[in-house]
Amino acid sequence: MNPFQTNSRLLLLINSLFAIGVAAQAQQDTSIPEISYENVAYGEHSKQRAVVNEISIINHITSDDPPTYMSYGMHPDDSIPKDPKRARGWSIHHVKFGLVMEGKLRQEGVEVHLKFPRAQVRFKDDVAFLIHHLKK
Repeated sequence: MNPFQTNSRLLLLINSLFAIGVAAQAQQDTSIPEISYENVAYGEHSKQRAVVNEISIINHITSDDPPTYMSYGMHPDDSIPKDPKRARGWSIHHVKFGLVMEGKLRQEGVEVHLKFPRAQVRFKDDVAFLIHHLKK
């Protein structure tokens, strides 16, 4: 039984550990070449792409997922930072991915809230969202 297919709630908690999970998989399976953002992003290694697809939260969204709150520090139209380190994090954790996830969650009937600069939001932050749902 594959825990990634049977426990999508767990994936909501561990999605932020994406890079660690990919690196751990690479260390355990020596047949997978060194994983880098460039290799995965440009599809040079099919095994890497398969690992990324398997651990990516968006591929495991189902209608029984809990309410979801996502917050990003950039607007979808903001320009890419000039600092290469910030630009890399920007490309991996971009609000545009959040928008796609929001659409997929809504398609599955899951309550979802997406916060980014200049967005109209129901909850001011993740704490307000959590308190609201704990009081239900």
